[in-house]
Amino acid sequence: MSEHHALPMPLSDGSYDARMVRVAMERLPWLRRLGVPLCDRELARIDPRLTVPPFRGFEWASRRYCRLWECLDHAWGLAF
Repeated sequence: MSEHHALPMPLSDGSYDARMVRVAMERLPWLRRLGVPLCDRELARIDPRLTVPPFRGFEWASRRYCRLWECLDHAWGLAF
């Protein structure tokens, strides 16, 4: 997430400065929802390019849901 500028770069020991993470969460409120399953419509509100990856998540009420971090991982994996 640091490589995509969502979080600050980690310190030399691999830890993150908690103040900088709080600033990032204020700047990008969707970071608080990384573990929350979202449907395509909710993902589009964050970024229109985000979709539920194939064979991931679950279906509920005729909609596909997947955790945000999995959708980001899939989207960023396709970019490389």
